[in-house]
Amino acid sequence: MDWMANAPDTINVGYASLAHEPNPLGLHQSLSLITLKDKGDQTILQWDVYFNAENAEFIEMNIIGFEQALNIDISQNLIANPQNISKQF
Repeated sequence: MDWMANAPDTINVGYASLAHEPNPLGLHQSLSLITLKDKGDQTILQWDVYFNAENAEFIEMNIIGFEQALNIDISQNLIANPQNISKQF
């Protein structure tokens, strides 16, 4: 992860998860990495997802799903309830 080489602050918490295979999303060799980093009075959340898929349709479907989950559901919950960050992670 290139961003870590230039990061002035340290990572406080990190999580990794693997998807069960086979799975309904059509993912193979799926790895998710989530890191939380303190930066002043903010917490930076980075979510990296690596996977192989059977075809371009599965890839596009998963990209859209991950974007919706992060941009609509997860981010809105964290913005509305920032005190829950430490409880959830």
